[in-house]
Amino acid sequence: MLSFFMGVRDETHRRAIGYYRKRRKKQLTASELDRVSRIGPQRKKALFRFFGDIQAIADAECTDLVQVPGIAASIAQDIYDHFHKKPPEEAGP
Repeated sequence: MLSFFMGVRDETHRRAIGYYRKRRKKQLTASELDRVSRIGPQRKKALFRFFGDIQAIADAECTDLVQVPGIAASIAQDIYDHFHKKPPEEAGP
């Protein structure tokens, strides 16, 4: 009976650790571009290939973003807006 419970315990731990590792890997590979609507893996890859890093993408103007293959003007505007949004102004009395 004890070996049965030990097996259940071991299997539970194996699944929990696997789930934790999967979630952690996803967090480590996440990018700020994942938060931009209409940017999937292929457009993300094209942006990184064209600009090199996330800071260059964030600093780019809409005209620069449109030059990337697969990025239309509306998508370029979404990317630009995401990186250049202004913090909300504090409400004054």
